[in-house]
Amino acid sequence: MNSVVETKVEFVNVEWVQNSFMQYRFHIQLIIDNETKWDKIIAKRFSQFIQLQHNMLKELNVKQCPFDLPTKTYSLWGGRISDINDDVIKQRKVQLTQYLYDILNTSFDTKWRDSKSMSEFILLSNNQNWSTLIDQLKGQNSTSEMTQFNNEDEWLTHFRDCKNELIQCQQSHNINSLMKLRLKINELDRQLSTQDGKTIAIPKSELIRRQNLLKMLKNDITDFSLTSISSTQTKDNETLSSPNVFGTEPVTNASKKPKYNGRRKFGETAHTETLDNKALYQDNKVVLQNQDQDLKQLHAMIQRQKTLSLDMNNELSQQNEILDGFESDVAKVRGKMDVTDDQATRFNR
Repeated sequence: MNSVVETKVEFVNVEWVQNSFMQYRFHIQLIIDNETKWDKIIAKRFSQFIQLQHNMLKELNVKQCPFDLPTKTYSLWGGRISDINDDVIKQRKVQLTQYLYDILNTSFDTKWRDSKSMSEFILLSNNQNWSTLIDQLKGQNSTSEMTQFNNEDEWLTHFRDCKNELIQCQQSHNINSLMKLRLKINELDRQLSTQDGKTIAIPKSELIRRQNLLKMLKNDITDFSLTSISSTQTKDNETLSSPNVFGTEPVTNASKKPKYNGRRKFGETAHTETLDNKALYQDNKVVLQNQDQDLKQLHAMIQRQKTLSLDMNNELSQQNEILDGFESDVAKVRGKMDVTDDQATRFNR
């Protein structure tokens, strides 16, 4: 079962420290399956972001970083604009937040977020990077949602056998086998609530699904028992009114009235025409339960497709950003080449 991982980076505030520099504070959260598993607030100067970029380039032995970091701002007269300028601060807090978000959320090139420089920058523990932190927290999340069972496939096999036995009892109207069937179901129920012997892990959602399946099967057995008891009592009453008891004349088949005098004719099928109200109710209940189960499976499939689509969208967005950056660099290089070409032309003249 794949976990949905999301990293949030939020700008908190900016403060003037010791009357010498501006410090930016960011709140970083790692969310797994809509639950916050790790969060930390870091406070960094803009110069530390510049140093981080330099350290990553040196550590990874590359010449250019695909993530945009704001550059130092200069005025038209050649001097550098002060770091306490309101416009500079407003621009940097947005760009620095986006810078951290892009690095920590990338799944296309994880070497940047897993670099030692980035791990130290976001205050991770020793020998730990962003990917190992995610794997560790995902492992904790899956362990907390696991319940132990003796054998996963064996449990489902026994459940299907119990369901088939109930269908056979319903077809043969045999209620004597229900006691054995109840004992088997109690054993399945016990396995869901105990962790004896050799165990394996299944997700908590699967445990809830199996408990619901058992509950529906128990309800079906109870309904069948009540229906069978009611039919037995009806037969007993008919026996008391037979000629052997009161000397009344037996009723011939020709004089018997049909069980249903034209009722429920609209929409009747060959299967439902012979069913009484209770049997028809039971049949409809089974059909609705099967439809509910199919809808749950369809919902799970759609959820998985949604997760895959979101991952693909994130991946494509990151690749588009990288391509946009590459296109911008190519345009800059082409502009420089045009200038150089013009200078060479003038020199030749």
